[in-house]
Amino acid sequence: MFKTLELKLTVEATQVAAEPLVTNRELSSLILLGVVGGGVLVLAKRFGALDSLAESLTTLLSTLARPKLAIPIAFYVAVILVALIPAARWGIWEPSLWKATITWLFISGLGLLFSLNDAIARPDFFRSAVTRTAGAAVVFEFIANLESFPLWIEIPAQTVAFLSVAILAVGTHTQAGPASNIARSYLGLLGFSALGWGVWSLIDQWAELDHGRLAWEFLLPIWLTPIALLLVYL
Repeated sequence: MFKTLELKLTVEATQVAAEPLVTNRELSSLILLGVVGGGVLVLAKRFGALDSLAESLTTLLSTLARPKLAIPIAFYVAVILVALIPAARWGIWEPSLWKATITWLFISGLGLLFSLNDAIARPDFFRSAVTRTAGAAVVFEFIANLESFPLWIEIPAQTVAFLSVAILAVGTHTQAGPASNIARSYLGLLGFSALGWGVWSLIDQWAELDHGRLAWEFLLPIWLTPIALLLVYL
């Protein structure tokens, strides 16, 4: 019995270790964030706004550290992590899903927590949040993120995507016109390209994939979201 358990844990640890810690898409995002952050620091130093920037960051961190925010956030994160214990016993969560869990928690999970004003103002907030989690867009997004492009494609593609998002953001306040149309078209093309690449990778590597783990990773946001929404409601 113990030998079987030890063998199972060894196999799981080997599978986790074999997976890259950071995908090309995530690495590209980190590189771009580093470049943008470095550019902001250089510009702030050049125009003498470095002290003001540091003061703003200090104020933000001190605000997040206040008990009125820190305690609810810590409680929220703790409950989400504790929910993984029965999930592991029921077989719908395993250690290989740690990365997906932490990513969901910091992107979607905390996003739901900070949507408290929308939850109060909109009667359909909870229903629409659950619907979005189980919608077709989630399936497309999951498939599109299954496999990254090579790094030499990801970096320029994400750079243009970042500029496109900036153009669309500016276009909501100005008459951007053709620039917004081009940016929107590029983002759509990039999304469909990533979806097609994900489908091709899924078909090509089907025999080598851990189908059970893939299914649990897809279902992870679907069962974590109601728990998060319950905490937001409370």
